[in-house]
Amino acid sequence: MYPCELPLSVPALIKRIPADVFGCYGRELSADAVRKCQVVLIDVHWYHQLKEAVRLAERIKRVNPDAHIVAGGLTASLYAHILAERYDFD
Repeated sequence: MYPCELPLSVPALIKRIPADVFGCYGRELSADAVRKCQVVLIDVHWYHQLKEAVRLAERIKRVNPDAHIVAGGLTASLYAHILAERYDFD
């Protein structure tokens, strides 16, 4: 672990949002729900989740290009700069 990196989980992110929060699995997320979102939080705690998280972020941006996509979790925290540079995460 990097001593300066502290992973921020999705539940910790949710506690910092002063708005209503709608939660679901990626496979349950409808295009109508995505169109209503301003911010989307995706949990990327484990490395094996990364591929599906990237696909989900791409799908969200296709439906709602203005949505801000934030990843939380251990892997997201460790690779934050790569997620922001290479993929559809903000």
